[in-house]
Amino acid sequence: MSKTKLLAIAVLISGSAMAQKAIIARNPQVIKGEIVKPINPNKIDPNWKNVKARDERGIIGREDGVDNQEYEPSPRFLNLTNQPDRALQTSADNKSTIATQNAGYDGIGYTSVCPADPSVAVGPNHVIQMINGGSGAYFQIWDKSGAAVGGAAIYMDAITGRGGLGDPVVLYDQLANRFVMTEFANKPETGAEGLIFAISKTATPGKTPGDWYVYFFSTSLFPDYPKFSVWGDAYYCKTNDFRRNTYNGASIWAFDRTKMLAGLPATVQIFALGKANKFYSACPVGLSGTTQAPAGTGGMFAYLNPKAWSGSVTDSIGLLECDVNFTTASLSTVSVARSLAVATYTTGPSSVTQPSTATIDALANRVMNQPQYRNFGTSASIVMTHLSANGSSSAMRWYELTNTGTWSVKQQSTYAPDATNRFMGSININAAGDIALMYNASSKTVFPSLRFTVRKSTDALNTMPAEGILKAGTVSSSCANRYGDYNHLVVDPAADNLTFWATGMYNKAASWSTFVSSFNVSGSTGPLPVVSAATTLETKTFDLVKATLYPNPVSKVLTITVNEKVSGTQLQIIDLSGKVMMSRKVQNGATQLDLGSYAPGVYGIKLTNGGKTSMQKFVKE
Repeated sequence: MSKTKLLAIAVLISGSAMAQKAIIARNPQVIKGEIVKPINPNKIDPNWKNVKARDERGIIGREDGVDNQEYEPSPRFLNLTNQPDRALQTSADNKSTIATQNAGYDGIGYTSVCPADPSVAVGPNHVIQMINGGSGAYFQIWDKSGAAVGGAAIYMDAITGRGGLGDPVVLYDQLANRFVMTEFANKPETGAEGLIFAISKTATPGKTPGDWYVYFFSTSLFPDYPKFSVWGDAYYCKTNDFRRNTYNGASIWAFDRTKMLAGLPATVQIFALGKANKFYSACPVGLSGTTQAPAGTGGMFAYLNPKAWSGSVTDSIGLLECDVNFTTASLSTVSVARSLAVATYTTGPSSVTQPSTATIDALANRVMNQPQYRNFGTSASIVMTHLSANGSSSAMRWYELTNTGTWSVKQQSTYAPDATNRFMGSININAAGDIALMYNASSKTVFPSLRFTVRKSTDALNTMPAEGILKAGTVSSSCANRYGDYNHLVVDPAADNLTFWATGMYNKAASWSTFVSSFNVSGSTGPLPVVSAATTLETKTFDLVKATLYPNPVSKVLTITVNEKVSGTQLQIIDLSGKVMMSRKVQNGATQLDLGSYAPGVYGIKLTNGGKTSMQKFVKE
C-alpha cells in the first residue's frame, strides 16, 4: 500500500475566494514581428553560414553568464526553509499496471554543448525533437515508424535565416494542425535580442524555408529561459529578462496566433511582471486536446510561491491569466486568477549526486516544463510539477488542479519511493484523465537515466502507483554540471489521444545522449514507434498483450502478470544484441521468472497472444 503523508489532502484556497481577478500588469509593450522571407522558399540559402554560438560552457560572447548561472530567488525568510514535505509518497506498490512502454530510439546526439534542453512535439504522423547545438537550435523530424524525414538533423537557422542561440521549444498546435518551433535569437545587424518562431504551413513539417512561416520579434532585453504554450486566442510565452548582467524581471508574451498561422503581419504584446519572486517561476499552461477552455478564459500561467520566499503561513501555487486584445492593447491585462494553498514542501536541493564525484544541477525553484490543461466537458484539469526535497535527495512534487466552477487542488503528492534523486520533471494528462510524470534519475549508484510513473484516473488519489525506466544510463555525466533546463512529455493527438511521448537526456557515455520514447497506459491502443534497425527491441502491432512486470529494476525474481481473455501467452526475453535468452509459454495470472544468473543490463520481454504482441523493457541490476 502506498504511504502518502498529507497534512491536508483537500487543501484548497489560500484565503477566501476572489470575487474578481486582481490585475497585476496592463498597458503592454506592442512589438511588430518581422516576417522573415527566404530568397528561395524551396531551397536553403547556401550563403547562410552557421555561426558558433554555444559550447559546453554556455552561450559564447555573453560575459554575464546568463546561460551558465540563471537567476534564482534567495529565500528571504530563512526560518521557513527546510520544512518537512507534507505530501511525501515514500513507497510505491509496484503492483499496479503503470504502462506498456513502446519501442523508442536515440534522438539527436551529442552536439558539444551543455545542456541539450530536449523538447518534443507529436502530430498525426510526425515527431519533431529539438535540442541545443553549437549554432543554436537543432531539430530532427521522424515519422511514427522512427524513420528520419528529410535526412539528417539540421539547424533551425537553415529555415529561418536568423542566427539563433538555442533554448528551443517545439509544440504541436492541435487546434490548427501545425507545428511551432522556437528559440531565442539575436539580430546581428542591430545587436537586438528577441524570439524567433517557425510555424509549419501544413500538418506535414519539412526542412526547407518554404515549409514554414518565420517571425522574428526583437526586444532590448535578453529573453532567457523562454517557455511557450498553445492557447485558442494566442501563443503565450514567459521569459526571465536580462540587460547584460542585471536581472530585469519576468515577462509574459502574447503572440497574435491567428495572423501568424496565416503568415500575415503579426504583433506580440509583452507584459513586464517586475522582479517579484513569486512570478519568477511562472510557466505557461499548454492546451491538451481540442476542447478549449470556456469562452473568455485567457492564457494561463502556473507559478510557485513558497512561504520561504513570501513569509506567508502556507506554501502556495497560483494561476495567472492573460486576457489579450490584439485590436486594443490598452484593454489587455494580466491578473492573478487563483492562489491555492498546498501541502508544505521544500523546493529541493540545487544539485544532485551521481556515481562520479561531479554533481548535476537539479533546477529547483521553478514550475517545470510544461503544465497542461485539459477540458473534460463537465470539469477541467491542470497538471503541473516542480522539485521538492526528500531528505538530502530530490523528488518531484506534482499536482492536479480541477475546475468545476472554480479552481481547487484535487490531488498532490511528492513521488519519492526511495532515496534516488528524481529531477527535471515533465507532466501531462491524457483524454482518459491518466497522469504521467517523466524525469531524470540519478544517485551514487544510479547513472543519469530517464524514468517515468503514471497513474490511471481510477487509482487512489495523491499517489503514483509504480515506476518504469524509459532509458537506463550506464555512465556518469561530465557535462559542466548542467543536465538540461527541461525535459518534455506530450500526448499523441492521433488515435485514442492516450499515448504519451517523452524526450530527455541520459548517459551512455560521459557526453550526453537523448532519447525519444512513448508509452501507453493499459487499455489504450495508440500508435507505436519502431526502433531503429540497430535495435531489436521493437513491436509494430497496435493491439497489445496486457501484462505487468514487477519489480523493475529486478535483482533476481521477476514477476509477470498476464491478463488476457485467451490463456497461453508466448514469452521471450531478448537481450540488446537480439539473442533470445528465454522462450516459454506462460498462463494468465502471475508467473515468477528466476533471472539471478542474468548479467546486469537492459532486456526486453516480448509477449505474443493470438494476434496481439507487446514489448516491455526491464533492467537487471
